[in-house]
Amino acid sequence: LDKQKQVYSAVITDGDNAVGAILDALKAEGLEDNTIVMFSSDNGPESTASQAGPEKRDPDANATGYGTYYSVGSSGGLRGRKRSVFEGGVRVPLIVRWPGHTPAGVKNDTTVFTAVDLLPTLCAAAGVKLPDDYQGDGENLLAALKGESIKRKRPIFWEWLGMKAEPDYWPRLVVRDGDWKLVMTDEAKRAELYRIPEDRAEATDVANDNPEIVARLTKLAIDWKATLPTKPNPECRSTQLTDENADQPNNPKPKGSGLTPEVRARAFVRWDVDKDDVLTLAEYQAGLKGQDDLETRFKGFDKNGDGKLTREEFVR
Repeated sequence: LDKQKQVYSAVITDGDNAVGAILDALKAEGLEDNTIVMFSSDNGPESTASQAGPEKRDPDANATGYGTYYSVGSSGGLRGRKRSVFEGGVRVPLIVRWPGHTPAGVKNDTTVFTAVDLLPTLCAAAGVKLPDDYQGDGENLLAALKGESIKRKRPIFWEWLGMKAEPDYWPRLVVRDGDWKLVMTDEAKRAELYRIPEDRAEATDVANDNPEIVARLTKLAIDWKATLPTKPNPECRSTQLTDENADQPNNPKPKGSGLTPEVRARAFVRWDVDKDDVLTLAEYQAGLKGQDDLETRFKGFDKNGDGKLTREEFVR
């Protein structure tokens, strides 16, 4: 193997060893028969850089990384990759081990399971009753964990606030209801409809043939978006990260305020959606969506006036 594939193989091996260590620990403690183990992954393979870059420190992981040249994952023929709301960017594996309940070796291609289903499903598995006023987005799919191929009843929604680009990064709102999946712009001026799973590759847009379905799903998506908060609940924000003022170039940095190079570095990594080690104005604005005077603040960092922020310009 060349070095690119050596690094990728090492990452897979390291992950496999880590899972094995968890399973061994459960067995050693006598807990394996009374524990649900669920294995999934991050969404979509990362884009692969054209050449290797220097090793650099990742402030989020607190470790040295090799960069995206070594990201050689595949979407398996699905459309899109990481940061796309097409299937290649949102479909991930889910492996469940629950001795005595989840049949070994069973493959379920029918049940669409999402992260929002984890709470109601795992509460049901543990015999925990949800509060009477609980209004979650997910549903109890415990039957699927027990080997039944059931279809979910509730629709699934996505909203993408990052970069806009053809051919796979233009949709902003998405809804899947049953086998139908609609991807659309914010204003629904552009929409494409796919029938999943017959067209998992999302190669055939059937919107023109199904105007009633497009209209129904468009309303579902727009109505769902209207329920979203315009700003995050401040009680849900980390006390160690203050994005609202982490980008301010002239703010003082009082001890313990969180306005440290490490905080800025974490923001830089998150906002750099195309992973080219610079922030464009669009990426900066997306990272701080809804805040005032972002273009002026961006220019305050852009010392050489080239319209891009390097890590050195932003993290200081």
